[in-house]
Amino acid sequence: MWGNQVVRAAVACGAFVLISEPLTIPLLHKLAVMDVPGTRSSHTRPTPRGGGAPIAIGLLLAAAIVGGAAAIPFVIAVAFFGAVGMLDDFRGLPARLRLALQLVGSAAIAALPFADDDYRKLMFGRP
Repeated sequence: MWGNQVVRAAVACGAFVLISEPLTIPLLHKLAVMDVPGTRSSHTRPTPRGGGAPIAIGLLLAAAIVGGAAAIPFVIAVAFFGAVGMLDDFRGLPARLRLALQLVGSAAIAALPFADDDYRKLMFGRP
């Protein structure tokens, strides 16, 4: 049963992103929410900022479909990394601060199975 939920969640996430991303990018162009290339840019022409929002929302939709306690750390991770991405897109974060936030978030998620017996039992079936 859990496997079916995961498949439904993945399909729902993918469908949401496939539908919403093509609508979001032109809107960002129209609103002039653009990143103009600079000396450190990996792109050579203006690129919309905020295109990751539909992906984050799709992932949250998937977590809602799966549900349960196992989805909570995933929701927290998506919200955290989505917030870091949005802050970077709309306010601009220095590269070192962005990297530090990403490292802290990643370490917290990676440490969760080692720090919480209930979570370890839920995910791996044993304490």
